[in-house]
Amino acid sequence: MRFALFLLATSWVSVSRAALIVSGDEWIIGPQALSMNGPSTTQLIRNIVTQFGGPGKTYLFKTGAPVFFGPATQAAFQAEGITVLTTNAPITPTMLTGVDAVFLHGPNPLGQSNTLTSAVLGGKHVYVAGGVFNTIQEVNEWNAFTTPFGITMNFGVINQPSQPFNVVLGPGGHPLRAGQTHLTWSNGYNLTVSGGAVVTHTSGPPSLSQQTNLVAINTVPEPASLIVCTLGIATLLRRRRAC
Repeated sequence: MRFALFLLATSWVSVSRAALIVSGDEWIIGPQALSMNGPSTTQLIRNIVTQFGGPGKTYLFKTGAPVFFGPATQAAFQAEGITVLTTNAPITPTMLTGVDAVFLHGPNPLGQSNTLTSAVLGGKHVYVAGGVFNTIQEVNEWNAFTTPFGITMNFGVINQPSQPFNVVLGPGGHPLRAGQTHLTWSNGYNLTVSGGAVVTHTSGPPSLSQQTNLVAINTVPEPASLIVCTLGIATLLRRRRAC
C-alpha cells in the first residue's frame, strides 16, 4: 500500500507542474545572445522548451525590447517545434487562451501580475526577464509576482558594460543549465530564492564584479492535479482501512 501511494504521488509530480523561470537580465535569449554566444544560447532555449513541456506548444512573447526578442529568437524557438505569438500589450486572461507559456520583460502592472499568478497556478509556464529599466520600480513590480513563488530580484545592477558580454558560468547540475558554458549578460540583477525555487545559472569574478545568481526556476503543481492526487490517496487509504 505504501508503495502504491508513492507511485501515485511520484507520477503526479512528474507530469503536472507549471514552471516559472526568472532571469536577472533580458539579454540571455535575445538576438545578440544568439549571435555572440550561439551554441550556449541555443542550448538554453532548447532546455527552456524541455522545462515547459517539450515541442508542440504555443508561446506568447512580449515585444518592445529588441535585445529580449527578435526574428532570431523567434526562429530559434520555432526550430524547437514551438508556435510563436507576439504582443506589445499587457497580458490579460483572454490573451492566454490556447497559450502554454508566456515570455515577459519590462513593466509589470498590477493587473498583469494577477493574471500571471492565476496562469501559473492554472498550469501555464511563465518566463520573466528583469534588467530592462534597471530601476527599483521594475524590481518591485516583478517581485510582486515572483517573490510569492520563491524568486526575488535584488535591486543593484551587476556590472555596467557599454555592451553585453558573455560571462563564464559556474558549475550547476540543473537540467536548465545543461550544455552551456557562457551566458550573455548586461546590466542585470542578482536573484535570491526560497521555498522550492532553485538557482540554475551563476557567475562571478572575473566575469562579473561579484558572485551573482543569474537564472532561477520554480515549479508549481496544478490545483486540478493536486485534487486528483488527494482523491486518489484518500481512496487508497479508505481501502486500507476497509481491509
